[in-house]
Amino acid sequence: MTVKPAEFDFLIGQEFLRGTLEELVLRYEAFKQQAISKEGLIDEDAESKPKIGVEEVIEIEYVERTAPPEPENVLMHDDWVSAVDATDKW
Repeated sequence: MTVKPAEFDFLIGQEFLRGTLEELVLRYEAFKQQAISKEGLIDEDAESKPKIGVEEVIEIEYVERTAPPEPENVLMHDDWVSAVDATDKW
């Protein structure tokens, strides 16, 4: 029996990392540049985003990846069935 190594997902700022860390940092750096208004003030939406940047300490959480659930007791039916109602006798 071979042991399968554990796989992990990584969370940064309550968001799953789907790509490289570099891509995430560059995306947030671009967001910060767009958030700066013409007067040099930061937009209110920028304050709600986590601070992720090239000069920030980045907290990384990891969770063990789990397989998607397998369907059990599936009733195969045509796609046009949108609702089912049962009576007391059924």
